[in-house]
Amino acid sequence: MDQERIIEQIEDYLLNRMSASDRQAFERAVSEDANLAQLLEAHRLTLQVLDFAGNKGMREEVAALHAEEMAQRQSGKTPAKERSINWWRYAAILIPLVMVTFYFLQRAPLEERLFAEHFEAYDLSFANRGDTQQILAQAALNYQEESYVSALGYFQQLDAEAVDGKVELAQGISHLAIGETAAAMSFFQTLIDRPDPVFVDHARWYMALAHLQNRDRAQARPFLQDLANRTDAFRHQEAQAILDRL
Repeated sequence: MDQERIIEQIEDYLLNRMSASDRQAFERAVSEDANLAQLLEAHRLTLQVLDFAGNKGMREEVAALHAEEMAQRQSGKTPAKERSINWWRYAAILIPLVMVTFYFLQRAPLEERLFAEHFEAYDLSFANRGDTQQILAQAALNYQEESYVSALGYFQQLDAEAVDGKVELAQGISHLAIGETAAAMSFFQTLIDRPDPVFVDHARWYMALAHLQNRDRAQARPFLQDLANRTDAFRHQEAQAILDRL
């Protein structure tokens, strides 16, 4: 497989543009190819760092270039010379991304680096809920596409009876993804205090990440320790790995 195709597949995987069957096939390939796994993680970390830093312009530029190239290929109007030019255009965008990532990893406090490495929005699906289905479907779509501000707007339109632990978790994660840690913590704390029978450990994990985003390792530690102490807990191994580094 040529380098352009590999990058294309990685982008499609990370940006949720793959079908379920293609996603499974790609994950099998990653499990069997250590080099591909390393390349995937490098791209994932770069996108996480840029999102954390609030710098989505370059990422959107890559997505626009990708869409342009796919349109050209589908029309059969992309000669080899043009594909070479496009590859250099990709490189011109991606090299600054790598430089930003390297600078961030070298200079940022440990807590911020740990947040960037470990934050990933939990994959949530929402069942049909009658009259609220259209609003919920729009919220879910924006959440899956990482358009968190838009997702929050739709979540906030839901009637109180339609808001359950899953919706509260999604709202907390959305706030955390855009750097609104105080609002995120409010949702996570609600789930912890209840405690929610399904998502209480998820809330503890994201609460720990919120404290790391605030550079407060002392507040993050108890939540991480709780998860690390139980082998069946959500993100048990990752919690222990963070504690080890702290």
